[in-house]
Amino acid sequence: MAITTPENRQSPWRWLVVAVPYFWLLLFFAGAVICGENPSALALSNWTMGAFAGWLFLVIFGSLVGYRLYMQLLRDAGPSRAGMFAFVSPVIAVVVGALFAQETITVANVIGIMLMLLSAATCLCGPRSSEKATPRR
Repeated sequence: MAITTPENRQSPWRWLVVAVPYFWLLLFFAGAVICGENPSALALSNWTMGAFAGWLFLVIFGSLVGYRLYMQLLRDAGPSRAGMFAFVSPVIAVVVGALFAQETITVANVIGIMLMLLSAATCLCGPRSSEKATPRR
């Protein structure tokens, strides 16, 4: 068993840059076949440039950049505050949908947005531990 030192440790980005797009592509095809799509209709030659650009955007910003930013947020803000993004991202999705896709915002949406923002505020304004946790050895 080799000992990993800073000199011989490989960056996780090497495998992540290659593995994540292939994983999502495989997941996409599996989901399409399970949902009843004809596998031959899913060939890349049938993709429009807009569809491919959308997929590439999600791979780059939704997976690679998003993972990197979330790991940095975990390091800087801690897990409880970093998990708060789960409360805020649906609010952002509703607002972006209303602005760019002309989706209607209903009373239920507004109530949901208020609950999500209240939850995020609870995470931000809650009591903080004065002592930093020490890692277990």
